[in-house]
Amino acid sequence: MDAESIVKLAMGMGFDEAVAVVRVSRWRMLRFANNEPTVFNHWTDEWASVYLTKGRRTYTFSTSNLGEGVIKAKLNEAQSLIGGLSEDPDYVPITHQGPVTTWDSYDPRVEGAEDKVVDLVKEAIDASTSEGSVRNAGAFTYGVGEVSYSDHTGLNLRWRGTFFNLAIRAFHNDPELSSMEALTGRRLSDIDARGLGSRVGLMLSMAVKLPKTSVEGRFRVLMGPLVAGHLYAVIANSWMNAYNVLHNLSPLTAKDINSKLASEGLT
Repeated sequence: MDAESIVKLAMGMGFDEAVAVVRVSRWRMLRFANNEPTVFNHWTDEWASVYLTKGRRTYTFSTSNLGEGVIKAKLNEAQSLIGGLSEDPDYVPITHQGPVTTWDSYDPRVEGAEDKVVDLVKEAIDASTSEGSVRNAGAFTYGVGEVSYSDHTGLNLRWRGTFFNLAIRAFHNDPELSSMEALTGRRLSDIDARGLGSRVGLMLSMAVKLPKTSVEGRFRVLMGPLVAGHLYAVIANSWMNAYNVLHNLSPLTAKDINSKLASEGLT
């Protein structure tokens, strides 16, 4: 079922408010190992999140099965449970002010991109080995993501975008040494495979010259884009997620508002 159909079904069952967000991602992946492509694969992920209210009582559920029977069963369960829930002290009715717009970031080259993806992987591998790596492995994942939003006010939004992700790990003759880099973009032209391969190979060559033992202490750390991006993603998506804060699933609480959380050097 799509988001609009879920909302119509929920409102027909007597809920005061209903919001549905449906995400569908169509993935394709080329894996490679020992400097050679190994396998192509493809799959589809589906996910629906639904928010319902009755008076000041709220209920949410999510499911990875968009079948009509499953959605109806979830809504029936919500209908039987919501009346016994406590009123939500943070409840605010859903309203919309001003125009709401969306934009697509779709690259049509995603269709039939298999040959180009193989060429880009080869570019990355060749660049890495030219910098000193012996073996390379990783994956090139790409595809199309679609998100639809619908609520009881009649607002219906749709978004479609492409994604391209290339991750490569370089290895040396020493099994304890390896380096990894990744690159992501919305368009195929965002993937600089040659530059990515050069960086991962260069990092490995630098690691060969480093001592294998370390000394305990405090050090200034320079994070690369991959590590820094992961750290920021955890902070933004998990720690600063309003739902997680309200439900005590984040290390942050309301008491932390306006508080300094990190060094001035973390930018």
